Amino acid sequence: MELTRLLENKTPDLTIRVEFKGFELELAYIDKPGMEALVGRAKTRTWDRKHQMAETIDEKKLVQGLAGLVKGWHGLTLGRLATLLPIDITGENADAPVSFTAENAAVLIAQVYGLDDFIIETVTDLQLFRSETLAGEAKN
Repeated sequence: MELTRLLENKTPDLTIRVEFKGFELELAYIDKPGMEALVGRAKTRTWDRKHQMAETIDEKKLVQGLAGLVKGWHGLTLGRLATLLPIDITGENADAPVSFTAENAAVLIAQVYGLDDFIIETVTDLQLFRSETLAGEAKN
C-alpha cells in the first residue's frame, strides 16, 4: 500500500473551539507542510563578517501567521483581558466584549504568555480536530 495514494490532496478545512484561560478561541487546522511554510515565511537570514549564514525567526511575522489561524473568540471581555495583559480598564465596562479582528488577535498572541505555544500545539493536532468533528456529527 502506497501512503501517497491515501494522502488528501489538500488540507482539510477544519476548525475547533478550545478554551484558553477563561475564554474560547476558534482555531483552524494547519498541516505540517503548512506550518513549515508559515515558520519559513517568518525566518530571516543574516550573514556575519565571516560569511556565515544565521537564520532567526522574525517574531512579528510569526505572530501575523499565527493570527491568521485564529478565526474568532468567544467570551473574551475587557475584564478577562485585564487578567491576561497589563491594561488599564478604569472607567470601562469590564463585561464589554473584546471584538475579534486580525489585528486584535495579533496583539493578543504577541502579549499573552503561552498563547503562541498553545495555538501552535492545538492547530497541528489533527486528532483533536477529527474527534471534535466526530463529536459534532454525533450530536446532529
